[in-house]
Amino acid sequence: MIGQFLPLKSAKVELRGFADSLDTSLAADVFGVLGPIAAGKIDISPDIASSMGQSHPLSRCRINNATAEQVTAQALFVLACIERRSPGSYGARLQAIVRKALSNNSPTIRKAAFAAVREIPAIAESTWMPLLLGTRDSDSEAAALAFDAISAKQDARLTRAQWKMATYSLRIAQLSTSIKLRKAAARAVSRLASQTPTRALGAELSAIRGLFAGDIAYSVRAAANQSDEAS
Repeated sequence: MIGQFLPLKSAKVELRGFADSLDTSLAADVFGVLGPIAAGKIDISPDIASSMGQSHPLSRCRINNATAEQVTAQALFVLACIERRSPGSYGARLQAIVRKALSNNSPTIRKAAFAAVREIPAIAESTWMPLLLGTRDSDSEAAALAFDAISAKQDARLTRAQWKMATYSLRIAQLSTSIKLRKAAARAVSRLASQTPTRALGAELSAIRGLFAGDIAYSVRAAANQSDEAS
């Protein structure tokens, strides 16, 4: 797994080099191969699967010691990294796959989808709602990745209702026992605080940011106190 979708330097360098080597035609070919996999269309003949067993490399349950869910997750992430290096390469085609993955039953695929949204430079309005809902994911790592994706966006064009949803999610995250989740939420509120459309909403987010700034964990306090430029 590519660092469990964390921005590890070595993994990012390799993916950047791969993305930079793709021209338009080759990028389309990559999507043709990885797009269906990212959409979860991984299967083999039921007869082969039943005769070889789950431990066989060609089993629908395991592919070279990786589950089908992990292969799908990696395909999502790789395509998103290519989109980041060459914005518009996949556009709506990729986001349609990612949006569906954001509500997948598998935490592995949901986490990959949130990580993919983090990498995609600009997301469609229709992607914001499932992203915001993801900040309340039952898996704390998935919720943290959802907040990371929000932090990576330069301009949060949210509706009034979505801004309210974001503030509720931040308050819920502030009460979480997961330091990783609280840290990600603290980074997100640091970024969102400067993007609010009204003074009242800005004051509310500043108050929430103050709660994170007083967190027991140093990493959470540091994330809350970082400048908007650094987030």
